[in-house]
Amino acid sequence: MGYDLSVPAAQVYAFGIREGLFTCKDIVVGLSGGPDSVMLLLMLAEIRSSVGDDFPKLHAVHINHNIREEAKKDQELSRKLSSDLNVPFAVYSEDVLALSSKIKRSVEDTGRIVRYRAFRDYISENGLTDAYIAVAHHKDDVAETVMMNLFRGAGLDGMVSPVPKSGDIIRPLLCLRKKEILDHLESTRTAYATDVTNSDIEYTRNAWRNKILPLIGEYSVKDPVEALNDTYGLLKDDLMFILGEARSAYEKCKVTIKGKYLVRSDLLCGYPDAIKSRILRLLWKDIFSNLTDLSSKNTKDCLDACVRKENTRLDMPFGRIFVKAGGYISFCEEEDYLSVMILVARLQGFVTGPEHSSCRIEIPKGKDKSKTTILPNSDIQIKCEIIENNNVLAYNNKSWFCPIFDGDETMDLVLCNGSLTHRFKRAGSDCSKPLGRLLMGLRVPKEARDLVMYVESRGEIIWIPGIGASQGIVSEKAYEAWKKELRGTLPAYFLKVSLVDGNGKEEYGSV
Repeated sequence: MGYDLSVPAAQVYAFGIREGLFTCKDIVVGLSGGPDSVMLLLMLAEIRSSVGDDFPKLHAVHINHNIREEAKKDQELSRKLSSDLNVPFAVYSEDVLALSSKIKRSVEDTGRIVRYRAFRDYISENGLTDAYIAVAHHKDDVAETVMMNLFRGAGLDGMVSPVPKSGDIIRPLLCLRKKEILDHLESTRTAYATDVTNSDIEYTRNAWRNKILPLIGEYSVKDPVEALNDTYGLLKDDLMFILGEARSAYEKCKVTIKGKYLVRSDLLCGYPDAIKSRILRLLWKDIFSNLTDLSSKNTKDCLDACVRKENTRLDMPFGRIFVKAGGYISFCEEEDYLSVMILVARLQGFVTGPEHSSCRIEIPKGKDKSKTTILPNSDIQIKCEIIENNNVLAYNNKSWFCPIFDGDETMDLVLCNGSLTHRFKRAGSDCSKPLGRLLMGLRVPKEARDLVMYVESRGEIIWIPGIGASQGIVSEKAYEAWKKELRGTLPAYFLKVSLVDGNGKEEYGSV
C-alpha cells in the first residue's frame, strides 16, 4: 500500500509514518486556499486513495478572516477543491481586525487564535473523539522561524519550531520545500489562491522570507533554508532528549488533587535549570492547555521565586498567578487563588473547613460504640469511637486517641477554626504559641490559616490535625511515652476521634 504515490506524496507518507502523524481516526485540515494548504489536502487525499480505509478520514475547514477583498474567492476555491476530493468542508467567519483591536493582540496572533478555535469547534461540533489538526508548514517555514526566534533570543525550544507533531497539531509537509510544493501544483495544474500580502516586507515573516534569507544565500556556501533545516534537525534530537528527561522529572514532582495541578518545590529545586524551566512550562500547559503566554522572563521570575524560603505570589500574563506556598508551586487564575491555597494547606496535612466553622462532637454513650457528626456546609465527618483494646490503635495524621479512665468527667469536644490568637502547646513542649504564629512558621498559606480546623475542649486547643496534640495520643511514639509515664495503669477505654471525608477516608485532605 502507498507505493503508487506521486513523489511528494510518497515523501509525505513516509514522513508521517515516521513521525506518528496518522495514528488517529480523523484529520481536520486547515484549508486557506493558498498553495501550502492546497498541497496539504491534495497530498493527504492522494495518500488516502492509495492506503484506503486504514488512513484517517479527512475534513477541511476554511476560516474567512474578512480582511482581504479576495476572501470570498479563496473560500469558494477551497470549497470546490474539497468537493472534487470528496472531503467534508466547513467555513467559519470572523472579523479578525475587530477582534484584534478588542483583545489587544496583533492581527497575526488574532488570526492564529481564530483558526485554532475554529478547528477545535469543528471537532467538538462533529463529535470527533480522536482527531488531529493538520496545518501546512513546510521546510521554508522552519528556516524562517528558526532565524526569527534566534534573533528574538529564543532558547532551544524556539530553535526547534515548528515540530512535526505538537499535541493534536500535525505538520505533514515539513519534509517538503516551498519550491517542491509550487512545482507539483503547477505540474498537476491545481488552482490555488495567491495572498498578495505574502510579498509585503512590512510583515516580519515576509521580510525574512523575501529579503533577508535570499541575501544570506548570496554569501552562504549552502542554501540557507537547507542549512537551517540541518541545524533544526540536530537541535531537535537534543531537545527531544531534554524534553523526555523533563517529562520524567515533572511526573515525579507533580501532585494532582481535586483536579488541580501542583509541583513540590523541594523536588523541583533538585534539578538543573534546563529541567526546572521545562517542569514549570509543563505545569503551565497542564493548567492552561497551552504555552502561548508564558515567556522566558516569566519562567525566570518563577525560578527565582522558587529558591526563596518565603511564600511568594507573582503576577503572570493575562491576570494569571504564580504561587509558591507551603512547599508547593502552581499557577492559577485570580478566581481560583483561594482554592489553590486551601489545597496547599491540605497537602501539608491540615484539615480546612468553611470560614468560622464550629461543631460540637457527639460522644458515644451507653451501648453506642460510635457516633458520627457532620461539619455543616462541608464534606467533613467527625467520627467518634470507643476503642476498648489498646492493641488495635491505628495511627494516622487525622486521628486522635484520648485515654478514658473510670470516673473521668464526660468530655466536651468542639471542632472549629478561626481563632488564630488562641494558644496551643504541644505535648512535651514547655511553651505555647498563638495558632496564627504557629501556622505561619509552618508556611501555611496566610489565606488558609483561619480555615485550619482544630479540636478544643473547654476553651483549650487539644488537637490540631497535621501538627499534634496537647494531650492524648496521635502516634506510636506518643503512646509509648504515655505508657511509660502511666507505669502500667490502663484506661477503661480509648476515645478515638477521626476526621474523614465524604468517602469515609480517615486520611482526609492528605495524599
